[in-house]
Amino acid sequence: MKIKKGFAFTASIALSAVLAFGGLQWGIPSVQAASLFSDDFESGSPGNWTSTTGTWSVVQDGSSYVYYQSGSSEGRTSAGSSSWSDYSVQADVKVDNFNGNNRTYVCGRYTDGNNYYAASISNSNGGTLEIRKKSGGESTTLAAKTGYAVTAGTVYTVKLELSGDSINMYVNNVLQLNAHDNIFASGGIGLIAYKTSAKFDNVIVSGVSVTP
Repeated sequence: MKIKKGFAFTASIALSAVLAFGGLQWGIPSVQAASLFSDDFESGSPGNWTSTTGTWSVVQDGSSYVYYQSGSSEGRTSAGSSSWSDYSVQADVKVDNFNGNNRTYVCGRYTDGNNYYAASISNSNGGTLEIRKKSGGESTTLAAKTGYAVTAGTVYTVKLELSGDSINMYVNNVLQLNAHDNIFASGGIGLIAYKTSAKFDNVIVSGVSVTP
């Protein structure tokens, strides 16, 4: 009986460690509660996604498959439901080439390429994080942080969290930025590589509520 209790305690400690430390390498997605959409692209197909611009394909990167935008112009792809309102979306993002100082986005409340919120990373100004809005084709920076090291070839877990008019951006599970805006109430998710060559993996949507 003591051996069984000891085993249970050890298993509990091991589970806690797994929950506390999400992997940041391809193929080891961070643990999330109440995941309602996920895609690790291990099927070898982008079946859940609709690309509208750019050159998208599922390719092997190391031991995992990833969703790759290889073109030099803006690449956009989307998934999910237009009725999603309050939720978080995260993805592991690796930019192979910034082609200067261009941005790569994880988007929420995405309607189309001209209307969405986004968590943005770029290598400008020593590395820049931004919460951005694009409405009617016009882009606005809602919050920004410079001097956050963002380098090509490194995997970053980027999360956009939307709740009412509150918008949070996390990188590697640490809150980095907060903003408030109420122009978009609902929408799906998007991945955008604005003139960058970028790879995405382990996309997770959690905590979805829907509009009537």
